[in-house]
Amino acid sequence: MSLMNNMLQRYRSFPVEFKATIWFTIANIVLKGISFFSVPLLTRVLPQEDYGVVSVFFSYQQLILIFATFEFYLGAFQRGIIHYEKEEREFTSNLIFLCNLITIIVFFVLLPFRDNFITLTKTSNAVYVLMFIYFIVYPAFNCWLNKKRYEYAYKPAVSATLITTFLITIGSIVFTIILGQDDDTYLIIILTIQILCYFPFYIKQISALHIRNRMIEHFRYCMSFQLPLVAHSLSYLILAQADRVMISWMSGDDKAAIYSVAYSLSSAILIVQNSINQVFQPWRYKKLKNREYGSIKNVTNKILILTAVSITLFIILIPEIMRFMFDEIYY
Repeated sequence: MSLMNNMLQRYRSFPVEFKATIWFTIANIVLKGISFFSVPLLTRVLPQEDYGVVSVFFSYQQLILIFATFEFYLGAFQRGIIHYEKEEREFTSNLIFLCNLITIIVFFVLLPFRDNFITLTKTSNAVYVLMFIYFIVYPAFNCWLNKKRYEYAYKPAVSATLITTFLITIGSIVFTIILGQDDDTYLIIILTIQILCYFPFYIKQISALHIRNRMIEHFRYCMSFQLPLVAHSLSYLILAQADRVMISWMSGDDKAAIYSVAYSLSSAILIVQNSINQVFQPWRYKKLKNREYGSIKNVTNKILILTAVSITLFIILIPEIMRFMFDEIYY
């Protein structure tokens, strides 16, 4: 009992930044665990070719997301809430409104070509429409989450992330089993659940919309900061997603399914890296603002060592994990 009390006292003495790192890491491990175990479940619910269609669709979705939102909720938001610290609420609402404006424009620009998109992704009109509704509400949740990380408010951030991820991941599989075990049904269900989960955050974040001169200024700031990063996002997406699209084109959706399973498992190594980076990013912006470059260098070197150790352990363990969890065809 005394040992437990000592540990609790020691934990309470930790700075909030360290507590946030611990809990965001734990949350990401749980989240990745949910998605990790959902992959073998989904491969049993959906036929192999349908699972390949789902994997390829998400690759196309990520591509359209970049152009439909310019990902203002990432770098532009994280830097903007520091730059506009005294008007953070108005800046957030204006940023989300700008994302929505771009999403609506992209929706109508692509509308005449929706049949080509449907043919390319092997989906339906319903999936096309739901995808753009998802693009409307998704930035609000990310802005809320990034703001909580910036404030090191890890309790609401971790709770919301765990609840929404569990509902989306497990709920989509359960309802697919009930309503129909095919790719189109699964995509309609998962997009619908995502929209319902993120909509309350959208209402909360958009409520402070500030339509006057400040909106134009906020628009200019977001554009000047984020537009150069679109090329970076596209290059990263091509590196991360184009492979399964090419496999689908050249060898079929069933082969893309096999590759997607292996890729999903290999991406589990990002747990530690993403967890630390989510907390490290706002801290880094503050240090850059104060020109404290030496502290950034020291922490970065430690993160690199930690990541290298994690990758090495994962390489050793993953073959046996695949043998245990998946059918022979995927192994």
